[in-house]
This record gives sequence, C-alpha cells and structure tokens, in this order.
Amino acid sequence: MKVKRTMKKIAVVGEEAEDTLAWHIHYTLEKMSYQAKIFEPSGGLEKYFISAQNRFYLSRISQKYEEHIFKNLSRQIIDYEPTLVIVILRNIPPYVIDSIKKASNVKIVFWTGDGMVNLQRQYALISKYDAWFVKDRYMYDFMRSKLRLNVHLLPECCNPYVQKPPSKTAFGSKYDVSVVGTLYPYRANILDQLIADDITVDIFGAMPNWIGAKWKQRHAHQYIVLDKKNEVFYGSKINLNTIFYGDIDAGNCRLFEVAGAGGFQICDRKEAIKNYFVEDEEIVFFDTADELIKKIKYYLEHQDEAEAIAKRGHERALKEHRYEDRINKIFEIIGFDR
Repeated sequence: MKVKRTMKKIAVVGEEAEDTLAWHIHYTLEKMSYQAKIFEPSGGLEKYFISAQNRFYLSRISQKYEEHIFKNLSRQIIDYEPTLVIVILRNIPPYVIDSIKKASNVKIVFWTGDGMVNLQRQYALISKYDAWFVKDRYMYDFMRSKLRLNVHLLPECCNPYVQKPPSKTAFGSKYDVSVVGTLYPYRANILDQLIADDITVDIFGAMPNWIGAKWKQRHAHQYIVLDKKNEVFYGSKINLNTIFYGDIDAGNCRLFEVAGAGGFQICDRKEAIKNYFVEDEEIVFFDTADELIKKIKYYLEHQDEAEAIAKRGHERALKEHRYEDRINKIFEIIGFDR
C-alpha cells in the first residue's frame, strides 16, 4: 500500500485546463501519492473575467501587467511551501524563479513539450533553473553545448489512467483517416493532397479563422479531449500524425497519446522517434506525400495489420512511455525524494 507523502508538496506552473501537459503531470503526481497543485499566472480576480490567452497578450504589451501577474504568482507559490517546482510555461520571467529560490531555496525545473521556435521570449534560457528537460535532440544539443545548461532529453508520454482504448468502440469502426490537432498550414496542405486523392479525412481540434470551405466540410468543429479523443484515436482506421516542423528531431504529444489509446498511426519520419517505437512493428512512418498516400491506401485495405501494429505500439507505450516514467526520471536526475 502506498503511503501518503504529506511533506512532499509539488507546485506545477502551467495551464489548469484538462488534457494539458500541466494537468497530466498534476494528475500523475497525485496518483503517485504526492501533494500537488497547479499554479497559473492570473494576477487575481481578473482570471474570472479575462481569458488566459488575453492575459498572456496583455503581459506581452504591458510590462506593468506582466509584473503584476507574475509577482502574484511568486507569492502564491512561496505561500504553498513546495519541496519542488515544475515549470511548464515558457513565459515565466527570470525574476520569478529568483524570488522563489530566495524565499525557500527550493529546487525548480523547467519541463517543456515545445521546440526552440516556440520559446517565445526565451526566458527559460536565462532563468536559474536547477535543470531543464526538453524533448528535441536539436534543442538539447544547442542548450548543452552553446549555453552550458544542465539540460536533459525527456520525450513526451502518455497517461494510461485516462488515455486508453475505449471499451464501447471497436478498432477502426468510426473513421477512415482522422487528424487531431490545430489545422496549421503544413497540416492543411497535406490534407488537401489526401482529399484530392479521394481519401476521406475527418479533422478534430482548433480551427483557425483562415480555414477554407474544403477543410470546413471535413472538420468536426470540435476541440476534443480525454474520452472523446480516445474514441477518435481507437475508432480510426488510421490516425495521421503530422509533426510540426519546429520539432526538428522530436516526436509530439500525439505520438504517445495515440499509442496510449491503442490507435494505429502514420507519422512524419523523425530519427528521434525510432528510439521510442519500432518502425513497421509499432508505428508507420512517411517521408513524402506520395509515400503517405500509398501507405494510407494500403492500411485501409489491411486493417488486420494496422490493428496488430497498433497493439504492439500500445504495449510499448504502457511499458516505457508513461508520465510516471518521465517524472521518476526527473526525480532521479535532480535527486528528489530518494
């Protein structure tokens, strides 16, 4: 029986919304019997009137507002008296880290699921974290060799407590090819080529304002999380996972979520992913649009092979790629709770 570690309080600085990286870390920490709490910059009562996105934009254009929300964040974390702080957000100013360390001498680490191009003001590169955890080999090499930071590779992962094959959905029974995620231009271009080749595509996720009619017709107009996402992943004959080009040598969260839900996926070939899943046994890659179309048509006609690959990928995810595995790796590296 697990014993409640009442003295080990962990602060997670990130978005409180369901299915975010911070949410999954918090969820897993509590499953591991730690006390944990998510802290999101707000400044006070305005969090009830101003969306998180708008608060972010305000902080970008007003230094006074940035100081207001982040000094309030520092006070909240210090008052919580954590034994460890895990920072997920990329836009935390260095003085926030300094003030927390000065008040409590607690260990603070930075853990990101983003690549170099998404570091915004790059505050994370000049803040005095005890360690940095990144998923991209290029980013890791840059931060280690050029900046001499205590940086470590930490790929993304799945949460088997909530990301799992749905009991009421049969494998591949709902959609031919599905895409889950924001429809940015690279992804839209690929889908345009599939649609032109008479491949049926269903799209889920954030829908930008510029989206055209041909994509709107295939868009579910839903931002899906948790159970609904599992249903789509497992109920699709093929999950197309186009990885943002800013992730130079890394996988994305979808890579592990699809595997966690037991879905079959075809994704961009990345050298890093070969370290996580075995090609053509647990996952399928593509290099060109022509190759992608050819493989989609093949696996639509050979669902028995797709299901076998998906099953092996699922087993690999549960064995090696859980949030608990990543959290324990961080603890081992920084010498926390050992």
